[in-house]
Amino acid sequence: MKTAILIKDCTLKNCETDKALNISFKEKLEIARQLENINTDIIETGFADTSQGAFIAVKTIASNLKKSILCCPAQAFKASIDKTYEAIKGAVRPRIHISLPVSSVNMEYQLHMKKNQVVETVKQTISYAKTLFSDVEFTALDATRSDMDFLIEVINTAADAGATTIGVEDSVGHMLPDEINTFLTDLIKSVGRKNIAFSFRAKNELGMAVANTLSAIKAGVGQITCAINGTANDASLEETVSAIHTRQDAMNAQCNMLIAQLNRASVLLSGITDIKNGKPGGVIGASLLISESDLLDKEMDFYSFRTFVEGLGYTLTEKDIERIYDMFKELCAKKQQVYTKDIEAIIGREAVQVPRVYRLDRFVINSGNNITSTALIRLQYYDKPLEGVGMGDGPIDAAFHVIEQIMGMNIELFDFNLKSVTEGKDALGAATVKIRYNGKIHVGRGLSTDVIESSILAYINAVNKMLFEEGIQ
Repeated sequence: MKTAILIKDCTLKNCETDKALNISFKEKLEIARQLENINTDIIETGFADTSQGAFIAVKTIASNLKKSILCCPAQAFKASIDKTYEAIKGAVRPRIHISLPVSSVNMEYQLHMKKNQVVETVKQTISYAKTLFSDVEFTALDATRSDMDFLIEVINTAADAGATTIGVEDSVGHMLPDEINTFLTDLIKSVGRKNIAFSFRAKNELGMAVANTLSAIKAGVGQITCAINGTANDASLEETVSAIHTRQDAMNAQCNMLIAQLNRASVLLSGITDIKNGKPGGVIGASLLISESDLLDKEMDFYSFRTFVEGLGYTLTEKDIERIYDMFKELCAKKQQVYTKDIEAIIGREAVQVPRVYRLDRFVINSGNNITSTALIRLQYYDKPLEGVGMGDGPIDAAFHVIEQIMGMNIELFDFNLKSVTEGKDALGAATVKIRYNGKIHVGRGLSTDVIESSILAYINAVNKMLFEEGIQ
């Protein structure tokens, strides 16, 4: 009988800790919903006690999940545990996650603790967490560089205090698959407990995160940690789950995740952050050529379109579907052929839109190889028209300067990326703009068959997100 492996996704946690992955409240909620839709067993959020905004986001996600375990990390002290409890007590299946480093170098320089102090901290914090939660996870950070006897002592202490899941992390990502297998096999045997589940998290510094995660399964762990598109150097959710699904025979393991829907989560996060899976596999369809089955009927009515979108696995409001259907019809008028990937790209942008304070009305670009590029842009600020003219080093630079001028704000362009969604000369162009304001990075995305228009839309989208998140009117 194949072992059922629990999949924990830490994408939301990574988006909190990595500034380059800064996402909005609505985007966090949409990612959580999509993860649950594809049967992710455990969804890990960011810390609930870092700010009031973080607390509200975690609490909202907790109340929206219907079947997945909602795992929230907490720091190893009472106040953090209490705050975490308040945030996720309304979840259908709440779990608290406490982590501490157990390697000598990190205990000394990060915790400023001796071994006996770490053991006592584990005992006290896990014991207290157990009074509030029935489901408690403890992770030994940097476990692969720790003393084995001490690691076993810490794990037994956590288990005795009430931890139901024990995590082991290769925090520096320096282990090879055969080393991971030997390390975990010996550890699980030495601990010798049948009433706890072992979990493993790999880092990808040597490009071994997925391989090490698969090796951990063979060694006997019952839970693994991954992230969509391998964010923050974690094992790629798509690659890991695809490998388990494809090689169940060799792994003697299986998972509950819906393999056919897996690429949807990747597309959604790509649309929000522009982070791609580094090595897309044919198993999930990313490296396959577009087939005729991906070609959409341009005469599709609204009701057929709604059924099609729901069949893709997206959970959208009626208003969202109406707006996306209108964009689908506009796209049909511009392109000879419209594909599923076009619609997924639109959903990835539209489903997580913030209030549109600024909207594009029209633009005119004058550019050439022997003249200075100029842009005339008219925006709608709520219902008020605003217009500006300016120059720049190329049409897109000119357009961005004019938008900044119209808004009267000093905004730094942090990053800009442009790519095609599908093939062909009339392909839908996807622009991603990252802006920095008050030290925070905000990501916007625009879609159009006109690359200049998609760039302008992306810049405006980033600004609208910034205004929403900063509370600026």
